[in-house]
Amino acid sequence: MKNEPSTHVLGLAHPPIPVVRIGLIDLGNRGSLTLERYMLIEHVEIKALCEIRPGNLAKGQTVLAKGGYPAATGYAGENGLGPVCQILNIHRSDRLNYLVSISTHQAGMTEYARRTFGKGSRSTTGLPVGRHEYPLIHTVKGKTIQLQYCTVHPRPYSRSHTICGTRGFAQKYPVAAINLEDARSGGGIGIAAGEAANVTTEELLQRYQHPFTATIGKEGALKGAPNEMNYIMDYRLIYCLHHGLPLDMDVYDAAEWSCITELSEQSVLNGSRPVEILHAGRMEDFSQRFKIEREN
Repeated sequence: MKNEPSTHVLGLAHPPIPVVRIGLIDLGNRGSLTLERYMLIEHVEIKALCEIRPGNLAKGQTVLAKGGYPAATGYAGENGLGPVCQILNIHRSDRLNYLVSISTHQAGMTEYARRTFGKGSRSTTGLPVGRHEYPLIHTVKGKTIQLQYCTVHPRPYSRSHTICGTRGFAQKYPVAAINLEDARSGGGIGIAAGEAANVTTEELLQRYQHPFTATIGKEGALKGAPNEMNYIMDYRLIYCLHHGLPLDMDVYDAAEWSCITELSEQSVLNGSRPVEILHAGRMEDFSQRFKIEREN
């Protein structure tokens, strides 16, 4: 019906929230830094902390006290696809279609389990897939996303983030770089048309800097935020909730980014065959079909 409110979450915005109440789960390295960043943002209250390690929970409460925040209710007991999808307008004008994945031989996790839990432990079995995987994702409009996932090898920290298109190349890590097509030379890689011949990489990075980095990121740096990139994401979340704006990431984004690990394993276990990535409409069809099959 035309007059019925839309239940679709794309573009959905919550009414403005005067004070955004935050509960954090896991206060390890990333969680503790997240707590410190939220304490730097206005219109935020830290209401709850949840951590399986009582020591970390106590440290979180200490951080709140030092920052002048009241103690939060404590509960104790037990990223690279997202930015790429945002850049490629996934769920905005394109969507993920299917993936293929290849994996190394499973050895590292089994060896770790044997050393840690003993040769006869159940933890040494049931690990058919290695922990160094290479999913390759294809979108409906023909874009390709290459992921690399490794959790067990003794390698140094790395987070290569590269975007390459027909007219330009950009890389943030490990070395910041921008190369633009030179329209005057018929497609050679170098300086964009109209740029001075002696323009530097630093000047290009500054010129094409995202407004969030130039404003919110600078604010975080002045406040001593431990991570400028994460501060921007935290700030945007609170800002959108406080002002009643649609969030930059919706539940469809979260669901699709989270399913890649499972689908990658399916591809590996089936000889690296393509596996379809169901979009929202297909997910609803699949869920209904699965429900009928279970009832029968």
